[in-house]
Amino acid sequence: MNHPSQWIHRYKGAAFWLMWWSLLCISGQAQGVSNADYTALPPTMPAMVDPNVMLNLSVETPMQGAAYNDQPDGATCSGRISDGGGTVGICYSHANEYIGYFDPAKCYTYVNSRFEPAAAASSHQCSGQWSGNFLNWATMTAIDEFRWALTGGNRQTDTTALTVLERGNMGLGKGDSWYPVKMITATSNVAPSTVSPYSDSKIYIYNHGYQMDVGTSWGGSEKAANLYVRVKVCDTGVALEDNCVDYGSYYKPQGLIQDNAYRMRFALMSYTLDSGQSRDGGVLRANMKYVGPYRPATGGGLEVNPYAEFGSDGIFVDNPDQVTLTGGVGNSGVINYLNRFGSNGYKSYDPIGELFYECINYFKNRGPTRGAFPVCPRPLRH
Repeated sequence: MNHPSQWIHRYKGAAFWLMWWSLLCISGQAQGVSNADYTALPPTMPAMVDPNVMLNLSVETPMQGAAYNDQPDGATCSGRISDGGGTVGICYSHANEYIGYFDPAKCYTYVNSRFEPAAAASSHQCSGQWSGNFLNWATMTAIDEFRWALTGGNRQTDTTALTVLERGNMGLGKGDSWYPVKMITATSNVAPSTVSPYSDSKIYIYNHGYQMDVGTSWGGSEKAANLYVRVKVCDTGVALEDNCVDYGSYYKPQGLIQDNAYRMRFALMSYTLDSGQSRDGGVLRANMKYVGPYRPATGGGLEVNPYAEFGSDGIFVDNPDQVTLTGGVGNSGVINYLNRFGSNGYKSYDPIGELFYECINYFKNRGPTRGAFPVCPRPLRH
């Protein structure tokens, strides 16, 4: 009788030859397969459809805070400091590029109640003029950066002859932790004469509403008061900004929404402007739809979009969702709401879970939770 170890060796040998033979068979079969035999999508899946993008906006206090909030970065700045009447932000550096409505590579002058591009900057520095790089650091709010990326910015003036962007409403008190008074001085960051028209040893920037003050004391306005944070953009007299799109004889600043207007549908939900805790957290502001001047037609190609939020001239439509007129809304649509919310203030609380729940209700084609009041009807597609 064979010893058990002999059977084990026989089984091992048989298993080895079986595995070797299987690999040969598999290898032989694989040699006849090409990339054409594979597909990235299930072969039975119908034609691709454009995505539905719902923007859930948490419209509350931090959105009006500083885009550059002067926190320690471990490299070039140790954070805010106490100076004069309170805390100031000092984390500005010529070496850094600060994005926003102003072009970091340009110098500006303040005329016609706005900043207008005047010349090219040299390493973000300007002599006797405002540095666009500095103005982005000193004046932009957090929501301005979002608007700039998605829509090209909030247009205060929007014609074929002129485009002016305006900073978001900043309703925080002087020295609020969300938006500190900004300060520059040669001993802390940069000399004022290299980024502004002023040669003082120290200047402060205090933001309020849609404006800014410039002073030589904390929160003061000794140099200038109530300068509107508005900027002329896409001016062909000076090098164009990177997001300016050609519309024939003029240009318009555009963002991701316009860039994807023909291949994505957009909708928007946000909170009510009610800081109480008895209201549900999410309401529909703009229905799901294509927002460009044309939309994909059912039979292929494009057709005129009756719900367009910007025209073939690139100019925003004031009230693309006419049904909202019955609710007293004069500036409807995804783009208008995104660009203009906060003009009447910001919500204090942040019931994000309720906002997300209402978004799920919308995609399931269910009505809103009782107590929430959408300004648009429920159909999913326009």
